[in-house]
Amino acid sequence: MKIYISQLIPENEYIEIIKEYDTGLELIDFSIAEFLDNSDVYKEKYQSNIYKDINLGIHGPFFDLIPATFDSLIREVTIQRFNQAYDIAKELNAKYIVFHTGYLKDIYFYESWLENSSVFWKEFLKDKDDTIQIYLENVFEDEYLPLKQLIEQVNNPSFNICLDLGHVNIRDKYTLKEWLTELKGYIKHLHIHNNNSINDEHEEINNGTINYKEIFELINELNLDVDITIETSGSQKIIDSLEYLNNIRRGCNEIDWSLSF
Repeated sequence: MKIYISQLIPENEYIEIIKEYDTGLELIDFSIAEFLDNSDVYKEKYQSNIYKDINLGIHGPFFDLIPATFDSLIREVTIQRFNQAYDIAKELNAKYIVFHTGYLKDIYFYESWLENSSVFWKEFLKDKDDTIQIYLENVFEDEYLPLKQLIEQVNNPSFNICLDLGHVNIRDKYTLKEWLTELKGYIKHLHIHNNNSINDEHEEINNGTINYKEIFELINELNLDVDITIETSGSQKIIDSLEYLNNIRRGCNEIDWSLSF
């Protein structure tokens, strides 16, 4: 189990945390069009010596991009942006890219969303190799079926799920246990943060209604092989989350914690 932190704080702060806790870094710069358009400048930064020993992941672009679109022009832009992020990930030797599903049940008929999404992702993946894992993240979904059926239809070993537990926690149709259990064959990464079950607050993992000790016990019970990204904003919240994970780790020796604390 490898642990990453999200790039939601200033560089000097996350570099210190990475050094102290030996974590990876999930870059969010390349989720923004401006950074994609000027990628040579920003890639040079992440190819510098300060980053050479850091495991990198990338959060892909999502603003205004719709994989399931019916509009050919929007589809063209979406796949272009996703390919830009993929090319950057290759150059930076990133381990994975996280993309959003774009599923909004009040906008799309489910069958159309599933068909369009399946066609899009098959096309996107047809010239990709297995050196970078592609993960789809739940955002507005209130049930696990869309993710499950899409992954099954695309049927590519490099195409799996990043389950955002904080996003699940503000949906009340199914429990966290049900999501983890039903998607266990496809979950390869987790975004972890906490909230009050109402708002997507991205609090430290020990501050909210999710009991992460129980979550990691369930992960072990289900034999899930997952890496995780702590997706909280604020240095102290990240440190508190890492320390809380360390406390859980002491009581869960059977879990393979690949990164030391």
